[in-house]
Amino acid sequence: MTRSGFLCFLLLCGTTAAGEAVHTTEALVAAVRDGADGTVIEIAAGTYELNAPLEPKPGMTLKGAGMDQTIITHVADWKPSTSTLPDPEMKTDGMDTRAYLIRLQDKATDVTISGMTLRGPQLHGAIFGWANKDLHLHHLRIQDTLWSGIRTFAMQRAKIHDCEFIDAGGRWKRGGKPGVDGGITGGAIFAIWMKDSEIAHNRFERTQMGKADEFYGIKVRQGKRSRVHHNTIEVNFSLEFPFENDEDNEIDHNVCHGTVSIPKHSGGPVPDSGRTFHIHHNWFRNSYSIEFVRNGVEIDQNLFDFDVDKDHGNLISGFGKAAAKGPASFHNNLVSNPGRGVIWINEPYSNLEIHNNHIITRTTKTPRTEGLFGFNSKCDFKTIAIRDNLIECLGQSRPLLRTDKSYDAVVENNRLINVSDTDRYANEQRNRPMGLEEPLKFACGVHGEFVVDGWNTRRADDTPLFSEDGIPAGWLVRQWADVSRKADDGVVWTVKDGVLYGSPTRGTWLMSEQEYGDFSLEYEFKLGPRGNSGLAIRSPLTGDPAFDGMELQMADYRYNTQAKDSELTGGISRAIAPRKQVYWPTEWNKYVVTLIGDHLHVELNGEVIHDVDLSTQDEIVKRHDDSTAPAIKDRPRRGHIGFQELSRDAERVQIRNARIRSFE
Repeated sequence: MTRSGFLCFLLLCGTTAAGEAVHTTEALVAAVRDGADGTVIEIAAGTYELNAPLEPKPGMTLKGAGMDQTIITHVADWKPSTSTLPDPEMKTDGMDTRAYLIRLQDKATDVTISGMTLRGPQLHGAIFGWANKDLHLHHLRIQDTLWSGIRTFAMQRAKIHDCEFIDAGGRWKRGGKPGVDGGITGGAIFAIWMKDSEIAHNRFERTQMGKADEFYGIKVRQGKRSRVHHNTIEVNFSLEFPFENDEDNEIDHNVCHGTVSIPKHSGGPVPDSGRTFHIHHNWFRNSYSIEFVRNGVEIDQNLFDFDVDKDHGNLISGFGKAAAKGPASFHNNLVSNPGRGVIWINEPYSNLEIHNNHIITRTTKTPRTEGLFGFNSKCDFKTIAIRDNLIECLGQSRPLLRTDKSYDAVVENNRLINVSDTDRYANEQRNRPMGLEEPLKFACGVHGEFVVDGWNTRRADDTPLFSEDGIPAGWLVRQWADVSRKADDGVVWTVKDGVLYGSPTRGTWLMSEQEYGDFSLEYEFKLGPRGNSGLAIRSPLTGDPAFDGMELQMADYRYNTQAKDSELTGGISRAIAPRKQVYWPTEWNKYVVTLIGDHLHVELNGEVIHDVDLSTQDEIVKRHDDSTAPAIKDRPRRGHIGFQELSRDAERVQIRNARIRSFE
């Protein structure tokens, strides 16, 4: 944002007043019906029973008092026919688009819905939209719907995050009959032609276990340049993308209790970028993990961790007949207890690289004795390579390959332990490492609730930082320019009513006694018009955290009108500018900061402003005295966190709801 644009934003924020919250169903319906484009409608705590869908206009915001506070449902006699279920999927003809609690106006842009429960046990779904851009759905609980939770066509630049989907769909046979013995399954999020969108930090859960209650987590019919990440999906099909022309979709850091389905006839076209899907840093729990085939796919740095008593699936399965040309790569994954096998593809598939994986098989319940890899005899085997892997069969010995023709594949430089068919291929050794090229460690699921550390997994626990009023214990008050120096006597930071206030004296840091390396920290902050603060990251207890560790800025533009982008809120001080400026002046703002190894990910007010590999940040950084500080790539990877007070005037920085989750 330009400085002139930022000043205009300040003026707009200063002249916008929040209206009174609506308290009755009648008032809510009238507010949406009669409100102008861009109206913010606050919905008080309570239950609101609709007899027809709300139809938000462009720019409208529907803001509830919280998931557990504001509940929107329907009256008993609003009961649309189920004869149109399952819906036609790819078209609205023959679909009841008004059988939803909220039916966005067609092509309405910039609609936001948050802070409420949407419950529709007699409705097809909770939210329907057609050709909506910049849709923002967050902190919603969508519960007990017949077909889908969120149903969209031609959604672009949408953000769906921090939602709960509980029993948000079902299975139906044609003509509106519940799918107790088969049928078509709906999805909690069911999107047709999705572009440039993000689905993150959502939880999908099924509590109704009847056969007709089955639903998929996320169903997409053509996705382009979209990312699905940090979701915990506890249904038997986690994601389904079975359409042509998918392009540059990223599926990462999810916990998947079910299958990720990405098959397409002949593998589908490969876009100019060369990639249809990148599936990485996920924790897969089901031995039937990925439905194939697809061209242009990379699957790497995942943990596939299966129960030996549930050995029903191949990790990757392809059931088609039409030849697919690839390419695909499966590398740097950890695989524990594959059931039937690791990869089985029925159709001819070419240009497949399987390398640098560590695979451990154990005796399964059946027990399984099939080869770990099986391919169609018509594959171009000179383009299929199994190399540089570490494969251990503990207990039951198993062959590497499943069919005679598969032995024409390139098998090279693998370490094979208790593999039964090593006499059928050369497996020539090369001077290259086998197994993972680097250790596997990442956080996954909703807000990184689980930590994968090699073969081990654990739940990450949040720790509140300032839960008691008074002077915070476990923290040190230090001088601004050098945190090895104590602040003057009597200078303190204090907590009152759950809010941390900066010291009355300008020019201090509140530094943690504890050190952190890999962690996720979230908190809200508020600054005055000339406020200036910062978050110290991995800082030593000496020198200036901005240059000897890292400092994530919290600074109002009016503090220094000559500030560079890297010195404003969201900047890594004097080193890395944020992607965009989304600071809300004199309002509460929220940071979510995640650091694992060299990877820094920062969200401000729900927007990603950093997704950075620190090891690549080699630019020269100047200190305040113009001397040279270490480049970011050379800063510590472990240290203290802290908060700075450097505001002008009387208003001090305020911090609340600060919680940290250590991944160590």
